[in-house]
Amino acid sequence: MSEYMAPIRAKLLGGMACALAGAVMALAIPQALRHLVDDVLGPDAGAGAVWLSAGVIAGLGLLQVFFQWLRRFLILVPSTHMELQMRMALFDKLLRLPSSFHDQWPSGQLLQRSMSDLSLTRRWISFGLAQTVTTVATIALGVVLMFTSSWLLSLIYLLAVLPVVWVVARTVPRARTLTRRTQQQAGDLATGVEEGVRGIRVLKALGRGRHSLERFGERAEGLRRSEVDRARTLAALSARTWLLPEIAMAVCLGLAGYLVARGTISTGAVVAFFATAVIVTTRVRDASGILTMYLGARVARDRHYQVLQAEGAEEVPLTDAARGERAGTGGTETAGAARLELRGVGFAVPAEGSYAAIDRGEQTGEDLPAGAGSAPGTSILRDVDLTVEPGRTLALVGGTGSGKSILLSLVPRLREATSGTVLVDGRDAAAMSLDELRAEISVAFEEPTLFSASVRENVLMGLPDPAHDDARDPYAPIRRERALAKALETAAAEFALALPDGVETRIGEEGLSLSGGQRQRIALARAIAPHPRLLLLDDPLSALDTQTEAAVVGNLRRTLRDTTTIITAHRASTVALADRVALLQEGRVVAAGTHAELMRLPEYRHLMATGAAAEEISPASPGSAEGAPPAAPGAETPVRDAGGESPSGEAGAGSPVRDAGPHDAAGPASEAPASEPSRPGPRSPRRSRRENARRGGTDD
Repeated sequence: MSEYMAPIRAKLLGGMACALAGAVMALAIPQALRHLVDDVLGPDAGAGAVWLSAGVIAGLGLLQVFFQWLRRFLILVPSTHMELQMRMALFDKLLRLPSSFHDQWPSGQLLQRSMSDLSLTRRWISFGLAQTVTTVATIALGVVLMFTSSWLLSLIYLLAVLPVVWVVARTVPRARTLTRRTQQQAGDLATGVEEGVRGIRVLKALGRGRHSLERFGERAEGLRRSEVDRARTLAALSARTWLLPEIAMAVCLGLAGYLVARGTISTGAVVAFFATAVIVTTRVRDASGILTMYLGARVARDRHYQVLQAEGAEEVPLTDAARGERAGTGGTETAGAARLELRGVGFAVPAEGSYAAIDRGEQTGEDLPAGAGSAPGTSILRDVDLTVEPGRTLALVGGTGSGKSILLSLVPRLREATSGTVLVDGRDAAAMSLDELRAEISVAFEEPTLFSASVRENVLMGLPDPAHDDARDPYAPIRRERALAKALETAAAEFALALPDGVETRIGEEGLSLSGGQRQRIALARAIAPHPRLLLLDDPLSALDTQTEAAVVGNLRRTLRDTTTIITAHRASTVALADRVALLQEGRVVAAGTHAELMRLPEYRHLMATGAAAEEISPASPGSAEGAPPAAPGAETPVRDAGGESPSGEAGAGSPVRDAGPHDAAGPASEAPASEPSRPGPRSPRRSRRENARRGGTDD
């Protein structure tokens, strides 16, 4: 916390000093009363002396109120700035953390940490910390002053109050556990609300509203029980902190009357003792409330640093300066297509950093949050060797869980390869700064995530910030408009022009006001708009109908001529975009070549037939043996044999792959020669992962 408190340390110390001064003023009032009773009031007391004493007491009260106000003034506003800095630091960290972190942590837990938890921390700094200082100082100084009035009464009071310390010490561990559990369950409840709101249409359509309500009720009931347990624990503590001092006060009151009657103690001393004892008792009672506030802030701080101290954060400036310097034209020109090479690339699920491991170590594997993915250490990709020459397009084809999307995520280092090397123009991507690497790349994910902003803002998100770019280049607005128009045209997203406010129409949270196909086209336009040197498309046409898909495919053929592209595909029409195709099975590239060459393999034909690939592809279409454009050196490598060599005998860059040669002529391969189009079948457009999850299905 010191890094956040450093900017406000001076005001914080000033506030603490004011809190101490206020405590001193409060304790000075009983001493003034003692002087008034013993020395001023009496048969010979003058009116002037009485009014003077009353004025002193009133002045002490006003000073106490002033110091309390000054303490709030010095601490309250700076504490809100500290809360802001903590919230900004947390969000900055979330932006830098790798995808594997977000795959494993529920969004509700992160939301709870960024909102409610930080509010608890601010309350502790602005109020709880000052109250703690005031309470400790008041009790310590008050006990000393009580002893000056009567050591016997003070000793009796102290012996009765000391057990409160023991009670508090015993209560703290259980109260801390219950506080942590409550805040965790509040995060789980927030996750449930978020899931319900996002999937509300699916729940309504499937008639699962009651089931969802029951699940939410179970979570809410668990939170209620934890809050009740916590409240009971703290209430029991509060009762003890109230009961013991009150018993001590009653005993002291009876004994004080006896001592006054015997003349052992003056009336003023008794008044001062009990006035001070009331102040001290009030502070003892406040201990339970302060403890509650402290435990909440302590748990919130720990949860805050769980995220801040998570490993694997990306050191990349949160700015588009690199892209702006590279493009220099608002995203309408490019420095040329990039060459991509993967050498022995592998990926295994990280063994650390999961929400279950960090925040719920006491729970079993059955309590892993949704989306936790494969078990830590599971190998997803192994020894992947691929080369994509500048301006060429490679299609990745494979069944469910073959590693296509993971492979794409390794190129912009959304995930870090655990073995091997990714080379961009011959440079190791791991050695490049992330802002430099990602300035060359655009990605269209299978899940078309959109933001609560206008269509224009969503599509041009990958271009330099207009606020900075326009000041540097007066022609930047014109180029942005051209980039927007070209991207919308290429992605067949001209429907945006017909929206109520055109491209200025705000599309709502996650673009849910649009259809699935419309969202996917907007996301594709966003990837195209910066005119990247390297374009990664994760099954970008899965939600489109046949007619729209054909239009987008035709547009992409023209657009991708000067862009190196990798695309994951399940439809033959999407594969038609590619110059070469790589077949993935169980994390390995088992075959690579043109679409026509791979059609000799039964497993590839099966994928084309079952992956919504019923469209016919003529032999002259791009990606076939006859119709493919002239290949750059090494780009049109035929399907390699198990030794990884091409028929010419040159060593290939691919991993061991299956030969699609004559030995497959007999059997299933002979029924579908490469020159024939794939056999038509029923069309079942592939659904996105999120849609599948909502329907309870599986994704590809």
